[in-house]
Amino acid sequence: MKNVIQSQVKSVAVGFASVVAMGFALQNNVAIAAPTLLSAPSDTAMTVGQTLDFNVVAKSSRTIHYQWYKNGVRIVGVVGPTLTLQGVSLADAGRYNATIFDGTGKVRTDKFTVTVNPAPVVSSSDLTVKSIPANALMWEGDTKQFKVDVTSSRKINYQWYKNGVRVVGVETPTLTLSNVSTADAGNYHATVFDGTGKIRTDKFTVTIGEKVKITAQPKSVATNEGTSATLSVNATGTGPLSYQWYFNDVVMAGANGASVTTSNAKLSDSGKYKVVVKNAGSTVTSSVASLNIMAVAKSYTANLAWAAPTTRSDGSALKASEISGYNIYFGTSATGSLSKIASLSGKDLAYAVTNLTSGTYYFAASTVDTNGVESAMSTRISKKF
Repeated sequence: MKNVIQSQVKSVAVGFASVVAMGFALQNNVAIAAPTLLSAPSDTAMTVGQTLDFNVVAKSSRTIHYQWYKNGVRIVGVVGPTLTLQGVSLADAGRYNATIFDGTGKVRTDKFTVTVNPAPVVSSSDLTVKSIPANALMWEGDTKQFKVDVTSSRKINYQWYKNGVRVVGVETPTLTLSNVSTADAGNYHATVFDGTGKIRTDKFTVTIGEKVKITAQPKSVATNEGTSATLSVNATGTGPLSYQWYFNDVVMAGANGASVTTSNAKLSDSGKYKVVVKNAGSTVTSSVASLNIMAVAKSYTANLAWAAPTTRSDGSALKASEISGYNIYFGTSATGSLSKIASLSGKDLAYAVTNLTSGTYYFAASTVDTNGVESAMSTRISKKF
């Protein structure tokens, strides 16, 4: 009976092992599928200096993680579905495989052998680089082609590099940079190989200039005449930046900065303003801003002054002690009546008439003696504002 029970236990154990071997994990008595391997690399022969990608294809309903190995040792940093052997040497030969894991199950590919053969040894090579691209300045959005001119009696292979990193998919004598951005700036070179000789070209530098962008447009301003008003713009781009301001579409001489200021503004300064910002690769015109100068009512003062009279109208003498005071008259007509606006003491010989607006005004004065007798008004004087 004991032997029978042990036999049944073994059968269960064997059955469980079969489930695991088929790529399933048992979790809470439910079988969960491990990743499915669709394709894997096979044995490959390479030549020293060659570059090749090795890919595994797997599927799973979960996130897949990869790890590559060479001769059973983990390759640090290679955790994607592709292993790239770049510019191989004899030391890169070996047995490779990948492990695929999705958090529930793990699949390991069969090992494949990479053989690296020495480059053919020939007595001479006629591989010659005749010309390479020169350093170039490009502007955002530009497209430009860079070509290496190489000759050989054999088939030539090309590979381009940016900042020492292979440019994937560009294996022709021409490198095209399209609709460039600042991310395309860097040092470029090409490696050419004809099966017998290999040449790495000198580097050339591609600089990407940023076109002008206005980040803050001029804003309209309203202010009183006689004050100062400033219009300004903020712009970015590869310098130097140049500025030219326009007033009612006419160039403003000397207005060549990021801002323009009108000091002691006049009504005639009211109008439309804009600025054109440039660098070597682009030109941008700002939006139009208005400057509105508002008129301010002005106030004027007429300052009157006179000398004390010394004679009366009948020709007799008039002493200063006999003068009681003065009356000041004001009007807006050269011939019309005048109104008395002030009575002063005999010691006052000046008077200021304030708060006058624009126009012509007429003034006269009379003398009053100590007996209360008032003289005739003086000759009218006028003042125009």
